Amino acid sequence: MNKYKLTILGISLLFYTQLQAQKVNFGVSINSIMDRNYNTPKGDFQFQPRDINLHSSIPLNIGINLEKTGNKIHPSIGVNLIQRNLVYSENDINMVTFSHQTIELPINFSYKKKISSENSFITNLGGGLSYILTPTNKTGVGLRSNDSLVYEFSILNPKKLNGFINAGFGIENNLGNLGVLQIKFQYIFQIIPMLQYNYSDKYFTQTTNAFRVNYAMVGLTYFPSFCRQRKTANRLN
Repeated sequence: MNKYKLTILGISLLFYTQLQAQKVNFGVSINSIMDRNYNTPKGDFQFQPRDINLHSSIPLNIGINLEKTGNKIHPSIGVNLIQRNLVYSENDINMVTFSHQTIELPINFSYKKKISSENSFITNLGGGLSYILTPTNKTGVGLRSNDSLVYEFSILNPKKLNGFINAGFGIENNLGNLGVLQIKFQYIFQIIPMLQYNYSDKYFTQTTNAFRVNYAMVGLTYFPSFCRQRKTANRLN
């Protein structure tokens, strides 16, 4: 485990211990990502003789959340895993699909305003850290002939922490004994441009400029009632 993963883990544990002394709710989330950056990288190369295309297939953001209850402002921390199946193709023919993962540590502050007896309007603003888990050698695709390189394409892993800012809005529905369900739209803006493509053949090697992977997502966060009740019961004993 390198220093970046330890940093994410340390911040998570520190924030978690602070929340443990408070009334907190535990939730799980799943979001569908609307990618715009993982698309056609060929335009980012100065020279490229091959018709290379790349797109993200069914990208998901899956996470766990701890949210402190309050009057109107609710701080929360989460750990999210972003799973993308990136499809590499050449001349519009699918060649290779590979898995690409990123871990995120978001910290948010949510504002809730009741709009009915069971529903509340929610907005959130926050940020956090992200780290690409997939190494560069797991994204490389290409061709060799008689042990000689014909071409190779890969996504470079910067091996560094990045920061992001996120904002969102949605509706929270109180399901009574079943818990609470949130439906939210969010936008994530990466602070430092880090993602780069690399292309090599027997004549030259070139790397694109670094750019941001900003994305929007829409999905559900569910806080089961038994998690909420258990923490309250523990304080009464």
